[in-house]
Amino acid sequence: MNKPPIMHWLCLAAFGALFFGCKKESAGPPLDWNQDGRAGVIELISGNNQSGVFGEYLKDSIVFKIYGKGNAPHYQYLVRFRKRQGNGATNLIDQHYYYTDDLVPVDLDSYIRVQWELGCDNAVQEMDILLYVDSMYRADPAYYDQRPADDSVTVSASGVKPQGWGHACGCQLNDYLNAHIISRDGVLYLIDQTISRSVDGGINWQPLSNLPVGVDVRAAQFNSKGWLYMVTREHGVYYSEDLVTWVPINDGLLDHRDPTMFNVFDDELFVSFYVDGPYRSTDNGKFWRKLVVNNGRSQRYRLLNRHPNGKLYLFDDWSDLYVSGDQGDTWQLVPIDYKYKQYQVEDFKIGPDGMLYIGAGDATISVISPETYEGMAHSIYKWNASHQYVKGIQFVGNDVLYLVMWHDEHGIYSKNANWGMLDLGFDKPIEGYYRKPDGSFILQSANRLYVKY
Repeated sequence: MNKPPIMHWLCLAAFGALFFGCKKESAGPPLDWNQDGRAGVIELISGNNQSGVFGEYLKDSIVFKIYGKGNAPHYQYLVRFRKRQGNGATNLIDQHYYYTDDLVPVDLDSYIRVQWELGCDNAVQEMDILLYVDSMYRADPAYYDQRPADDSVTVSASGVKPQGWGHACGCQLNDYLNAHIISRDGVLYLIDQTISRSVDGGINWQPLSNLPVGVDVRAAQFNSKGWLYMVTREHGVYYSEDLVTWVPINDGLLDHRDPTMFNVFDDELFVSFYVDGPYRSTDNGKFWRKLVVNNGRSQRYRLLNRHPNGKLYLFDDWSDLYVSGDQGDTWQLVPIDYKYKQYQVEDFKIGPDGMLYIGAGDATISVISPETYEGMAHSIYKWNASHQYVKGIQFVGNDVLYLVMWHDEHGIYSKNANWGMLDLGFDKPIEGYYRKPDGSFILQSANRLYVKY
């Protein structure tokens, strides 16, 4: 191929300055294919050396351009974003082809724009943009780890901590209404289809690298030995003693799809599924025995807790409450007045005081006795078209915290605040929360976690 005429490049430079409103930052790589023999070249146009805030997108996009040799189809030009320093994320703008975090097919001879969200772990951050030209799109990123890129550019940025509430880094929520955080020995674990871990109080997260391939984690709990049990959407129950080796424990389970309930009580495990259950294991999951509730009628069982008196309390999908005094061998339906379980029970906990705490529709939290099944129902219902309800009941000292969802005054409430809402200085809807031992919160909103710096 001959070198393009000089007027072509002058026109292209003028067009780029007019279109992007910024000066080209680099003269670009040499484009004499006869000399260097490369099949593709990447040229950085703008966006390098910006400053921004941890967990937020830089003000300007990173703009680069792809040049190709010959008549290779556009899908043979692939781009990767590799973090050198910083645990940020990228979002490709106006890209019409299949996009994953690892490989992006791009159009030949096109300007590409990418948003760069800075990480939270380093004031100076760097990212490589790598170009590959391949005759076959290979979905396995490991293939590209073993071969050099046809070309690359490096971009840098500097970041500072946000003031007040800011994004956590290293994770975005996949199932934000069901995502939740558990802890063990000062380490936090985010359960959200996968499992991520944070050792700095929830600011930075890293996924566990040894989870079984293809699992979709729905819930997880530790036992007192530090073994982690998890239930998945389609593959049943696993456990690990070291968070490295995972063992499936599904003997006795007939249909382990779509779990609706999961509890680890050290000496006993309980699980139930959308069309099958509940089950109990008394040998750490080596075998599961199906329990007979409601004369064996098929129900979805959702919320189970054990009382200090040894009894088990279980809600089904119709918000009927069952109690067992023999570890689940037999169950009795107990009467609960409708005012305590408005429309549907969404959360159920047993408090340190032995009372039953029920979160339900109409933004109602109830506290009832395990003997009389009578007590108090507190509602902040306001008429609107949404389903208001209470979930996320937690006990902190002598206080009770809970979350009111889909309400004009959507937020975290406290018994010690006269059952009123806490002012956390957070201006987004809260879909979940975790209270750390120091009293600070990690909040969930939309697909993000937020921490206060």
